[in-house]
Amino acid sequence: MQNIKENINRQIRYNKGKNLFSSNISSLFQFIDETKRIARQYKEINSKNENLLIDYATQNALEEFYRVNQYYSFDEAAKARLKTIYSDLFQSLKQENDIDKIASIHYKKLKTWLTETNPFAEKIYKKSSSMVECVVCDEYSPQLQIELLKINLSHIVEPVLDIGCGKSAALVKHLQSIGIESFGFDRMVQNENYCSQFDWFEYRFENNKWGTIISNLGFSNHFAHHHFRKDGDYIRYAKKYMEILHSLKKGGSFYYAPGLSFIEEFLDNSIFEVNNHLVNQTGYDATSVKKL
Repeated sequence: MQNIKENINRQIRYNKGKNLFSSNISSLFQFIDETKRIARQYKEINSKNENLLIDYATQNALEEFYRVNQYYSFDEAAKARLKTIYSDLFQSLKQENDIDKIASIHYKKLKTWLTETNPFAEKIYKKSSSMVECVVCDEYSPQLQIELLKINLSHIVEPVLDIGCGKSAALVKHLQSIGIESFGFDRMVQNENYCSQFDWFEYRFENNKWGTIISNLGFSNHFAHHHFRKDGDYIRYAKKYMEILHSLKKGGSFYYAPGLSFIEEFLDNSIFEVNNHLVNQTGYDATSVKKL
């Protein structure tokens, strides 16, 4: 079981950053020798362990797609389809002996899946080289986020929610360590008592629940991306943005970067107070929206 997990990791690393839309996909995406060598072990896996490995492979593949381009978005239906692709792969490894054929079919299925779930991907990568230029999302230190967003911890309103808290949930853990009630969610984080694995479109923001909401280079970064994209899902983002603001308690604030001037100017100033500031040497601004 463990050696198969390690093989899955090495196989994904081998294909790391490769372009699914390359014209030579069949020669670019192949199974490594180790995968070919231990293929017979897949035939011996019982159904329980097989399901665990399918889940493991699906989650690791998702993480690689997110690493390549942070703007990829996969809803529950897309994730279920990806899981089916890996289930089909496991069945093929158990029944088929032509490993190269299995690989070819598998990576073509991944290409089709990515094309249908994120159509913009083909547009930007079709004419690219065999390796893609990643659009990554880094995790920043708690101190840097607090400084950039100009959050005054001595006056912060609890509870705090970090939208897109990152895989390590560093800011949430830091705030908890200094006695501030805080929670977070992210599509990569592990479910714990203070963090949940959610996409912001799956998360339900209840009215008047949060004292402070934080999202550094997270939600607003994606909102801006969709706002300026011709095929962007900007209306859905605008609705979710307003849902976030209404989930604030009176006196609570939403801190985020980059700023969203294209929607901030339309907020009712009798309900929301908007403050912007330039972030030194970064070329973007940050915003806090306070619910009055």
